Amino acid sequence: MDATIAVARGRPLRQRLYLWLRHLHLWLTAVTAVPLLVLSLSGAVLVFGHEIDKALEPAIWRVEARGEPLPVDAVIDHVRRQVPTVRVWSVGQGREPGDAWVLWLAAGAGVVNVDPYTGTVLRHYNPHSTVNGVVTALHRWLLVDGAARPWVRHAVSVASLVLIIQVVLGVWMWWIPARRWRNATPDFRRGARLAVFRLHQCAGLVTAVLMVLVAFTGMSLYWITPTRAVVEAVAGSAVSMPPKPDHPGLVPLAGLDRALAVARLSVPDGRLLHVRVPQKPGEPLIAAFATADTATPTHVVVGGEPPTVAERRDGRSVSGASWFWDIRYRLHIGDFAGTGALGTVVRAVWVVLALMPAAFVISGLWLWVKRRTP
Repeated sequence: MDATIAVARGRPLRQRLYLWLRHLHLWLTAVTAVPLLVLSLSGAVLVFGHEIDKALEPAIWRVEARGEPLPVDAVIDHVRRQVPTVRVWSVGQGREPGDAWVLWLAAGAGVVNVDPYTGTVLRHYNPHSTVNGVVTALHRWLLVDGAARPWVRHAVSVASLVLIIQVVLGVWMWWIPARRWRNATPDFRRGARLAVFRLHQCAGLVTAVLMVLVAFTGMSLYWITPTRAVVEAVAGSAVSMPPKPDHPGLVPLAGLDRALAVARLSVPDGRLLHVRVPQKPGEPLIAAFATADTATPTHVVVGGEPPTVAERRDGRSVSGASWFWDIRYRLHIGDFAGTGALGTVVRAVWVVLALMPAAFVISGLWLWVKRRTP
C-alpha cells in the first residue's frame, strides 16, 4: 500500500486513479482467489451436470418407452409399495418419452427415479450422492455441513459479489487510459506479458455483462430478499411468486389424475413439468407447465371435489421482474435455449463463461508476479 501511495504522488489524477484501482483489483483477487477458483471450476461442470449423471448411470435415467405412461396415481402407488416409509412431495416428468420420472420425497427422504411405464423404482437416493449432487454441494456451500453451512453460503455469495465488483473495476481501469481500444486488442508480437495483459482486458470486456448476470443470479439463489429488491428496482415491476397450497376450506381431492386432467385443460398447449402432490387433506394439487412462447412456467392450482381450478398464474403474462426471477436459475447455468442444437451451443458458451473467473484469477496473479519480477 505504501509503495502504491509513493508511486501515485505527483502523477496526474487519471494515473493516480488507475494505480489505486489496480491495487484494489489485485488485492480483491488475492483474497477471493481460492473460492473463485472453486466456484469457476465447479460451475463449469454443473452446466452439463445432469448429462454427466445420465452418462455415468444410464440405467436409472433412461427407460424403454412403451406407449403411454401410467397415471400419476398409479406411479405413486407403485412407489409406496416398493418404498413404504416415504411420502411423495412432487413428481417430475422427463422431457422425452424415454426419460425416467423423478419423484422428490417429503421430510428430506431423498429422491426416487421411476420407470413411468411399469412403476418400477430404479433408484432411491440422496440427491447429493450423485456426481452432479456432490459438485452442486461444492459449488453452493463448499461441502460444509451442519451449523456452519449458512455462513459458508454467505461467504460464497460474498465471493460472487466481489466478482461483480471486479468486473466493474476492470471495465473502469480499461476506460481510464486514452488508448483504451488498443489495450483491449490482443498483441502477440511484443512478449508474453503484454499478450496476457491485453487478452485479460479483452476477455473481461467481452464477457462483462454475462459475468455479472451469472454472478448475480447465483447470489439470488441464497440472498433472496436483497437481490429480488434489485430485480424489482431495475425492472420497474414487482415479482409475483408462484402459488402455494394455501387454499383453506377445499374438499380433499379424490384422485390426482382427475385434478391433473383439469389442470391440463387450463393449459392445453403446455408440457407438464412437475406436479406438487397434496401433503394433507384439503391441500390442492399444483401443476407447472412449460409453453413454447415463454421460458416462465405456468402454474395451475386445482382442488376440491369435483376438482376445479382454484388459482392460475400464467407464465405468459407475468411482469418483467417475475419473468427474470422465475428463470434466474436457468440463466445461471445456461439452460434457457431448449434441448436442440442452439441449446447445446449456449450451454457450451456457458462452460467457457464459467471458466473465465479462474482464467482471470490465474492471469491476474501471473501479471502481478511478472510486474514484481526484475
